[in-house]
Amino acid sequence: MDGLQSLIDAVISNPILSGVLIWIGSVFFSRLFKNKEDNPEIKQERRQQREKEAQQSVRQAEETVQSAYERVQQEYGNRIRSGIKEPEIEKIGERKNMGGIRKTSRQKQALQGIVWSEIIGKPRAVNPHHTRHRRIRP
Repeated sequence: MDGLQSLIDAVISNPILSGVLIWIGSVFFSRLFKNKEDNPEIKQERRQQREKEAQQSVRQAEETVQSAYERVQQEYGNRIRSGIKEPEIEKIGERKNMGGIRKTSRQKQALQGIVWSEIIGKPRAVNPHHTRHRRIRP
């Protein structure tokens, strides 16, 4: 009992010896568990399982894309058969005059100002980006 106690005290008091023992234990356990994973049959089963899962996800994606395409085609065919016109796409700034109302020059300037304010953003004085000033100590 005294021999075992003195061995434990030596391992605890010597960090190099305890590090070596921990390293030997980790190598032993890693090889023990690694041998199970190195089995070619297990690797092949895992590879086949991953391939099946990948194929299933690809099939599901293809089915959803195909069903969406068919639905859109069907809706487009229904619109053509019923005589509904496609909505006209308007470009920004090319709106049709509604009821003969034209924009005045002030409205155009106000609109232009809003656009430019969005592009330029806040002035630097309103939104300063503080930088740390280093003090040079003598």
